[in-house]
Amino acid sequence: MTRLSIPISEDIKSKLESRAAESGYVSLEAYIAALLNDEAKQIEFGAPKSATARTRAELETLVLEGLHSPASEMSSKEWQEIRADLIARHRPAKAG
Repeated sequence: MTRLSIPISEDIKSKLESRAAESGYVSLEAYIAALLNDEAKQIEFGAPKSATARTRAELETLVLEGLHSPASEMSSKEWQEIRADLIARHRPAKAG
């Protein structure tokens, strides 16, 4: 595991420690690690902000909204945009 060190003000550290305790984390480090892991998962899957859920209740709400929304057929342009986005996200980075 890699260790990361970042400078933050005492005020921010205090606020983060309070949030960590409120959220049930045993330490500030565990809280920050959880935040970074959550962010990395969202980046990895490319979920838009409108489709992210932090709790099971939020996820259930999003699923129900999707199920009850009117169906619509995707246009050729929309499929092309999705394809281009996937190709761009999964294309290997060029070295050098």
